[in-house]
Amino acid sequence: MTRGVTWEECDGTRCHNCPVGQVGPVRLPGGGGRVVGCTRPGDAPVPVRGEGAAVRHGRGEMFGRPRSTTHESIESVALDLFDRDGFDRTTVDDIAAAAGISRRTLFRYFASKNDIPWGRFSEGLAELERRLEEAPRDEPVWRALHDAILDFNSVPEGGEEQHRRRMRLLLGTPALQAHSALMYAEWRGVVARFVAVRREIAPDDVRAVVVGHAALGVSLAAYETWLAHDDADLGDQLDAALGALREHLGE
Repeated sequence: MTRGVTWEECDGTRCHNCPVGQVGPVRLPGGGGRVVGCTRPGDAPVPVRGEGAAVRHGRGEMFGRPRSTTHESIESVALDLFDRDGFDRTTVDDIAAAAGISRRTLFRYFASKNDIPWGRFSEGLAELERRLEEAPRDEPVWRALHDAILDFNSVPEGGEEQHRRRMRLLLGTPALQAHSALMYAEWRGVVARFVAVRREIAPDDVRAVVVGHAALGVSLAAYETWLAHDDADLGDQLDAALGALREHLGE
């Protein structure tokens, strides 16, 4: 970089004449080793101009913009940062930078930082409610809840480790507990409405409400046991825990 050229203007190709102690160019792997930024001692490199060519180091390290942005890709990047820097210290800007997207784009996928560990919770909740509504009328309440909750908590092949990271964060991070309480309330509400329809009572009838709390309680107990044992199977733990719900319902 020559004198009179700002960091924002630097293209990372003039390191031999840098006036402010730049360490050297950062080259993008592949593509002929194209220079995409430069570094300074103790600081992050400044990217060359043009969206998608940015390179950052330290908090939010990334090379180039991801080819596609999804809920899952943002969540994966965020979990990496939460593991490394802690949930409280990681900002939305850190996550957006690491994911190679703008802050505005991130908010199109997640309403807040607190929502990121929950993934596509709203979509899953809607599917849980749909499944319960479509359960055969002659199917016992406990069986409908058992099968729907197992399906709601199913983990795609290869996704178990990320799910463990997510649940450890959700269950063990004090800063997330208030937000989690709101999510749990929505989940319990789905269960209570289903029970209310089946028992022909109001959704806020204590008999419906208590089933929602019981279903959530046994599910969280299964998760705590699963997280405490690396060789445990989540489906097995949920199946055993939901057996206690059957006993509670007396069916």
